[in-house]
Amino acid sequence: MTDEQGGGRAVIVAADLLLRARLEDLARSAGLVPQVHRALPAPDEVPAVLVLDLDAPDALEGVGAWRERWPQLRIVGFVSHVDAERRAAAPAG
Repeated sequence: MTDEQGGGRAVIVAADLLLRARLEDLARSAGLVPQVHRALPAPDEVPAVLVLDLDAPDALEGVGAWRERWPQLRIVGFVSHVDAERRAAAPAG
């Protein structure tokens, strides 16, 4: 990772405590420093990756600001497999 790619930070947005812990472990095992949030923060510094629970407050609305600010940013979104409406509303790309 270069400094342009977030200096090895993984911004993780998830409300579920167990899921957050697992995502933090995965980020560390990938050599990234996890920054954990319960809601999507403002896009102030570019991370290496944004991992986003699409059920987080304002996730679908706020992810566009991240994409607009850093078009090349890797964004990984996840949602419950039973939430077809949320999955359909999620941006792809």
